[in-house]
Amino acid sequence: MKMVTMSDDLQRPPSEWHLVKALLQLLLWTLLSEGTIMLLLPLLGPMPAEMSVILDATVLVFLLTLPVFFLLYLPMRRRILAHKRSEEALLVTNNRLSQEIAIRRETEENYKLYIKVFENAGEGIVITDPKARIIAINPAYSDMTGYPPDEVIGANPKILRSGRHGEDFYTAMWQSLLKNGAWKGEIWDRKKTGEVFSKWLSIKAVRSDSGQISHYVGIFSDVTHVKETEERMQYMAWYDPLTRLPNRMLFRDRVTQEMALSKRAGTHAAVFFIDLDRFKYINDTLGHDSGDAMLQQVAERLQKCFRQTDTIARMGGDEFTVLLPNPGESQNIVYLAEKVVRELKQSFTVSGHEFFVGASIGIALFPEDGRDYETLIKNADIAMYNAKEMGRGTYKFFSPQMNEKTNRRLSLEKDLRKALEQNEFVLYYQPKIGIASGLIVGMEALIRWCHPEKGMINPGDFIPLAEETGLIIPMGLWVLKTACQQVHSWRTMGWKSLRVAVNLSALQVQSEDIIQQVKDVLATTGLTSDGLELEITESIAMHDVTRTIGIIREFREMGIHISIDDFGTGYSSLSYLKSLPLHALKIDQSFVRDLVENSEDASIVTSIISMAAAMNLEVVAEGVETEEQLAFLAKQNCSQAQGYFFSRPVSADDFLELLRKQGPCH
Repeated sequence: MKMVTMSDDLQRPPSEWHLVKALLQLLLWTLLSEGTIMLLLPLLGPMPAEMSVILDATVLVFLLTLPVFFLLYLPMRRRILAHKRSEEALLVTNNRLSQEIAIRRETEENYKLYIKVFENAGEGIVITDPKARIIAINPAYSDMTGYPPDEVIGANPKILRSGRHGEDFYTAMWQSLLKNGAWKGEIWDRKKTGEVFSKWLSIKAVRSDSGQISHYVGIFSDVTHVKETEERMQYMAWYDPLTRLPNRMLFRDRVTQEMALSKRAGTHAAVFFIDLDRFKYINDTLGHDSGDAMLQQVAERLQKCFRQTDTIARMGGDEFTVLLPNPGESQNIVYLAEKVVRELKQSFTVSGHEFFVGASIGIALFPEDGRDYETLIKNADIAMYNAKEMGRGTYKFFSPQMNEKTNRRLSLEKDLRKALEQNEFVLYYQPKIGIASGLIVGMEALIRWCHPEKGMINPGDFIPLAEETGLIIPMGLWVLKTACQQVHSWRTMGWKSLRVAVNLSALQVQSEDIIQQVKDVLATTGLTSDGLELEITESIAMHDVTRTIGIIREFREMGIHISIDDFGTGYSSLSYLKSLPLHALKIDQSFVRDLVENSEDASIVTSIISMAAAMNLEVVAEGVETEEQLAFLAKQNCSQAQGYFFSRPVSADDFLELLRKQGPCH
């Protein structure tokens, strides 16, 4: 588009303009001349005749010139004004043309941009005519569907239909398009390869100036990966990733639904609460990976025991639950419980080792034992703990009397938390006797709880509770500090070779600052390191062998004696045992108790003593109660012994009397 310009005739002034200009100059000169003469007359006196003639001629010229001027000037002025108006109109036209050019250029740039957006959009775009025939697609459409443009242009978008939606779905879609001019939602389509995929589709109807639909534009994105992620997240929310069983949340949902159905139908339901009896032993000896493998095997066995309509769930750790909708007669429930007990009593093979685990089962019935989820599960849990107390590897139905026992346990836990603050714990000491000399060479510190109302509480009642609640850590630190203070006191009295043995719990060993805690206790109490012996169980030592070796080595470098407690009850690899920088092994009392009557126990004790001697380790036999047991141990060259044959655990004052009765300080 070109700019409009003036023609040459319009650009230059007309020829008459020069004549007008000359006349105008003449008029001005005449006026100036006459005016000058009129001003000078008073100064010059009487005007000469010649001057009068000149003046008259000048006036005459002026009068003659003036009409001619106006005759020429007025048309000329009209032409000049027309010329100016043409210039102004031309300027307006050029401005308008400049704007139109700018708009057209902007439109062209926008069009190029729209084309780039269309071609480079990450979403698939399809454009159809009013009859839903495809007239254009972008590259993303081809990438997602696998169809090139030449295979879809002119076709109907329904070529992508997956078959997952019925005609009602598409009818509703078109009704929305025709009524509202738009539709959006999730839809399943099929790629050229036959693969079904999920996409989010938005369709808009484009209308012409007359209001008629001229095109449809569809924009979609592949949300298959989003759906897969949602499904994985939903699975993780409702299922246990290790066993692939329903988790606590899904089990709760199903129990709640079943209770509502049973209530309407007037039927019953049962809940099993299953807890593995010796699972912690697997975790502690072989590690969590082996424990996980065990849980997977347990899940597989449980699935074989129940119906498809039953729900088996993992609640967490080694706890499983089962929902039995409408189980029928009580003997059916008993049959299933016995079946589970039998199945889980069978051996498991984990990491090449054979284990026997077993399980305890608590059973609660709906609606008899609870009309809501919390009550039903709580009572099944209570029944399970009662099954464990009955010797494990069995099942128990819930009864109201069990609540009383649970309440006592809760009360005990509450009192246990106050016991440390109120100094209710005391230490008792059981002598360790040198078998060759018969003299007290040390002692084991054993905690006792003197309850202000209930009296002396059995350690078997509160130690497991302390381990469950984590109170074993501050309790263990108190035992360590109190024992070190007491032995330091006895050493200052003259028994300088006494050594006190203190048990470390699993939580203490796993604590990151256990080394520093022991150092601080020794520094605070003044006891030298050779007066302390730390005992850890075989299962704790094998839990994380590498870390245990590091801890034991640091203790040994400090001069502290280290022994393995309850040796023979857990799984120990000889190679691992050799790598532990130990001083002694303590034979568990379960082997000592019957070693005189039971040849197998005698063989085990003899083997342990021989192995320890080969590894240059001392051996302490626990639970010695008879002279025959002591004689057997002496014959096998066992180093030390402790048990009721020598003394029960006694208070610090009574232990001091035992030292004094023994005779002079050693």
